[in-house]
Amino acid sequence: MSADPPPRVSIVVPCFKGERFLGEALESCLGQSYERFEVIVVDDASPDRYGEIAEAFAARDPRVRVIRRAGNGGISVAFNDGFANAAGEFFTRLAQDDLFMPEALAWMVETLDSHPGAGLVYCDEHHIDEGGKALGIYHKPAPDALFDGGHKVGLCVMWRREVFEKIGGFDSRFDAAEDYDYWQRARGHFRFVRCTKGVALAQRLHSGMGSREFSARQEIAAAQIRARGATGAARRRILAGGFFNAAWNEASQNRRRAALSHLAAAWCQWPFDARIYKTFIRLLFSNRT
Repeated sequence: MSADPPPRVSIVVPCFKGERFLGEALESCLGQSYERFEVIVVDDASPDRYGEIAEAFAARDPRVRVIRRAGNGGISVAFNDGFANAAGEFFTRLAQDDLFMPEALAWMVETLDSHPGAGLVYCDEHHIDEGGKALGIYHKPAPDALFDGGHKVGLCVMWRREVFEKIGGFDSRFDAAEDYDYWQRARGHFRFVRCTKGVALAQRLHSGMGSREFSARQEIAAAQIRARGATGAARRRILAGGFFNAAWNEASQNRRRAALSHLAAAWCQWPFDARIYKTFIRLLFSNRT
């Protein structure tokens, strides 16, 4: 009896405090029409039942493996541990609260196979609410417009092992925007291609999602990435913009003290932006706590 063929695709699912939606995320992996994959679940020392849930899936399906970290290292460290243990020729990732559509892996593998010169493929995404209700579709731009005005690669991506071997792992200095940094580094060496076969992932929008909880940190990290290579006033303006956006995000979540702190950092970088003063006055005389 011949052995099963090795996986072509390695899916890494990092998790911290993710028990609420993890089961659905893993079910979406196991429900793929493309079958030559492995799922590497990285328990980043989560204090909830995440590890228990992941181990139950591993006992049920040999394609699922669990890596349990002794201490919390953050999203980049979790990704790097997962991909360092991956066996596939293609890498992808899934957030603990998102869902792959059934054809996601098949579409991305087919796209990379038909574009041998490309290092990464990205796909359109659904947005859904906490209960799974569709909210709309996020259509991605063409490859030459992916980084115009920010990061538009999104969450549904697959890249070749060669990318990981060439540029290394994710950089924990940019946690919350670690993927933006990674794609920026990757595009210097590899061509990106857009999958045109359909919507391949559902991103769940909810109050506890990481991109909302760490939105201010994400804005600052993204500005630091954009500022690489810039000098003088140009660099300071980029960084000031990141701190200002962080302040705005904190203010929108009623975190007045944090918002004022980020405004002060923006002022130190570029005190010539009138928005800083207007926002400072609004916060100073608001009744927010």
